[in-house]
Amino acid sequence: MAAAGDSLYSGFSTKDIDGNVCDLGSFAGKVALVFGCEEPGTEAEIKAFVTEKYGVTFPMFSKIDVKGPNMDPIYGFLKSEGKVGEIGWNFEKFLVGKDGHVAKHYATKVTPGEIEKDIVYLLG
Repeated sequence: MAAAGDSLYSGFSTKDIDGNVCDLGSFAGKVALVFGCEEPGTEAEIKAFVTEKYGVTFPMFSKIDVKGPNMDPIYGFLKSEGKVGEIGWNFEKFLVGKDGHVAKHYATKVTPGEIEKDIVYLLG
């Protein structure tokens, strides 16, 4: 569903967790933390779990391939921008600035608390 663009916010679209097409241009001017993981279950099960257990209200997206021959173009862009060879494992993260370009890449073991200062800086 994604198409090539010169930033994450220009030319890319994907499906949200409810199966609706979402133009990532709607996030222009915002900071985003993008991460991939091998979450078990269907999109509906995942949405119900995180909503009930954690009160999640931010946009969530459908599962996509983040590596291998079926890698979604969004991850191709993120890897290229973040100068990442291969996605190593679950929960690797990309911090995307308001301009739609990768500001920083984080390995699996980096916790959200360790990323906070970088997010605050980008929010300016």
